[in-house]
Amino acid sequence: MRNTLREGIDTAMLVIVNTGKKGFYFNLIEIDPEDNYSVILPTNGISMSDCFLQPGKKFHKEYVFHKPYGTETLKIIASEKKFDLRPVINQTEKTRGVLGDMEKLFSSAYEMRGTPSLPETAELATFNFFFDIIK
Repeated sequence: MRNTLREGIDTAMLVIVNTGKKGFYFNLIEIDPEDNYSVILPTNGISMSDCFLQPGKKFHKEYVFHKPYGTETLKIIASEKKFDLRPVINQTEKTRGVLGDMEKLFSSAYEMRGTPSLPETAELATFNFFFDIIK
């Protein structure tokens, strides 16, 4: 069952808890109803070191939903290795060959100069949360 939320009014509290025995890094990606991707975490105000959880620790973030209406996906991607998806998601098509957003996220061959390459797919864990945004 999806959570139905009113745009601009309802909020969600995202809580990520490390219940395992090893620390992990995470990125939070938003996929809006029009299939636009954006990196929610890390940000300029929330660094990669803030996106690392030791065993038993928690991370909290309030999230407000906005247009467009429809199904929005929040995707958490976690790995024991440090990674930052902002250069991959935010890259413009002018600077490199055109790759689809999903290919950029999960292709083990894709690498950005000057930034760590993405961890191998086998080293990633992903979690999805779906929300229906209504008027």
